[in-house]
Amino acid sequence: MHFSSSLLSQNLSENIATFLSQQSGIFIKSYGVSGLAAPSTRGTNFGHTAISWYGLNIQSPMNGGLDLALLPISLVDDIKMQYGGSSALFGSGSIGGTLHLDNQPKFETKLYGIVGGKIGSFNNVAQYSKIGFGTKKTATSFNFFHSSGKNDFTYIKGNKLQSVVNSASKNWNVGFNEKIKLVNSQELSFNFWYQDSYRQIPPSATSNNNLGLQEDKSIKTAIGWKKISKNIVWQARLGFFEENIFYKDIFIESPSKAKTFASAIEFTTSNKKLGLINFTLNQKHDIVNIPTANVDNRKQDRLAVSLSLRKELFKKKLNFIFNVREDFIDQKWLIPNTSISISKTIKPIFLSYKASRNFRIPTFNDLYFTDAFARGNPNLIEEFGWGHEINIKYKYQNTKFSFNNVLSIYSQNINNWIQWLNQDGVWSPENFKRIWSRGIEYDGKFRKQFYNFNIISSISHRIVFSTISSVKLGVSEKTIGKQLPYVPIYKGGGNIGLTYKNTSISYNHSFSNQIFTNADNSTKIQGYQLGNIILSQNILYKNTELKFNISLNNIWNKNYQVVQNFFMPRRNYSLELQLIF
Repeated sequence: MHFSSSLLSQNLSENIATFLSQQSGIFIKSYGVSGLAAPSTRGTNFGHTAISWYGLNIQSPMNGGLDLALLPISLVDDIKMQYGGSSALFGSGSIGGTLHLDNQPKFETKLYGIVGGKIGSFNNVAQYSKIGFGTKKTATSFNFFHSSGKNDFTYIKGNKLQSVVNSASKNWNVGFNEKIKLVNSQELSFNFWYQDSYRQIPPSATSNNNLGLQEDKSIKTAIGWKKISKNIVWQARLGFFEENIFYKDIFIESPSKAKTFASAIEFTTSNKKLGLINFTLNQKHDIVNIPTANVDNRKQDRLAVSLSLRKELFKKKLNFIFNVREDFIDQKWLIPNTSISISKTIKPIFLSYKASRNFRIPTFNDLYFTDAFARGNPNLIEEFGWGHEINIKYKYQNTKFSFNNVLSIYSQNINNWIQWLNQDGVWSPENFKRIWSRGIEYDGKFRKQFYNFNIISSISHRIVFSTISSVKLGVSEKTIGKQLPYVPIYKGGGNIGLTYKNTSISYNHSFSNQIFTNADNSTKIQGYQLGNIILSQNILYKNTELKFNISLNNIWNKNYQVVQNFFMPRRNYSLELQLIF
């Protein structure tokens, strides 16, 4: 799933978590407006969706994930979601899929950009900018985002109107991207991303005592080199990522720090007999410090070699892709990740079958974290599983009409699933069960133009059965066959928009059925239907555009939760102004 640049430009004041929740069928497990937002892709957990930035994995080595609520849309130019078996080459943590983030500064352009600001309910404000310029030899872009809010909305619990407390947040992001063309078809790139956020962590609706706060600071840098010759493309990437997290509540005060050094060398060529060949060597070195949790200067080294072959078979009637990746982690070779893909186009239909093996290694928190309430388990082994999927795509397009459909059917088993369990009042992780996730995904887009009107609509729907198929000896079998907690069976949504000249109105709808909150499915929270309306007016003057947006969110005033006892805002509004040049 590749999100269009026009859709991204309409959501520059949002974070990636909100964007994916509204514009895709991906379920976002959100602990309130200022809390953690974790993706669940194809019935998997937080650490099963890899995050790639310029081809380098930026998942946290501490918890294996990345909080999508902290990532603003305005800091990237391109977002693509790659599901399941397609992401086997990205190593640990890509069982559910891989989210790709990228920036694309432009060569040979005058000064261009977008500057905007937004105000909204609950004292929320945001300012952002994306500015760039280019010459024949250089391309430069700057990105900026700031947001703050009290998030002091009300919700209804037990027929009583209550207010969220301790939920204020601030978020600063600065990005810089540079590309330089060198002699002999070579190109250098440099990318920088700094983030500084402060969040008050609201208590659950059943506890008003535990008032926490969290500060997140991170630096991401990537340097790239690319050389294109007659039949060979060479690429090299170096990355350095540092994250500092400070968490505090009435019980604990926990600073933590992680550093990652990553590199990749990539070689791509073509051969008449073998087709397109790609060879990649990846290296990663992680250092983690959590002094209060017995994680002091813990280190991990990874080395991976991957090979990808793409070949047209039977007189170009079939496309065949074979991928294999071998990982060497802490002096241990793992079983290789492999995937195959066979596809055929029968215009206007595209058919494909994919099979893959994926894995996820335990995180530093899984292995070593220790405090009064939790204890890591150094004896954990990696999760692994096989997946299969069938994709059917239909596309029709002319100058005034387009219709795109993608239907996917998948199944995957995950062994040695890591789960944190409460044992005598202390939480500890175990490899204690096997998961079977299977489902159907549909994504459709429709565009129609007539006279001065444009109609654009899209729909995403997910049916996911992610159940426990077996558990380790000594564990209750009552959970076998039950849906995983916080994986809704039905999730989806859609958009419909009408544009007339410089005026547009659009409606976004998203829904989820009931969400089970424990392993035996004995407790659950209600599903929800959410609607948002956006009215936009553009004013054009020469090469400059002024755009004004009015948004009414959760128009049905739904009182809902995504995580139990962490309520989300009811009806609210925002006003946004953009200057585009």
